[in-house]
Amino acid sequence: MIECSKNYTMRGTFVKRRYTEARIGAVVISPLIAASTFLGVSYLYLKDVIPFYIFAPLFLIAMTVIVTVIGFKFRNIQLSTDEDIKYEKQKDFNKTLLEIMNALDDGNRSPEFYKRLDYVKKISNT
Repeated sequence: MIECSKNYTMRGTFVKRRYTEARIGAVVISPLIAASTFLGVSYLYLKDVIPFYIFAPLFLIAMTVIVTVIGFKFRNIQLSTDEDIKYEKQKDFNKTLLEIMNALDDGNRSPEFYKRLDYVKKISNT
């Protein structure tokens, strides 16, 4: 087998990449399958009450609103948390930022500057 960087063989890397791509594809297609299944089951129970040509647009509008609200909440809550974690894991960037902030420190900075400086010191040393 052909040797690659990080002591992976070509075959091992190929399998890992295909696995990762399959996981990404599953994340994309799963909501579509779930929505179509939910649509089918919902219509199965409501077909005697509402005709399909009325049910389908109402279902699409309701699902669009629900998905948009959930996405908005996710973006405002979870995404900011993910960004904070990603920021804290960038050790080299934080060490560089600490050096820049130490160079800018002339003793006449605001309390917010020193609070931020302490935070950057804490995450760059861990």
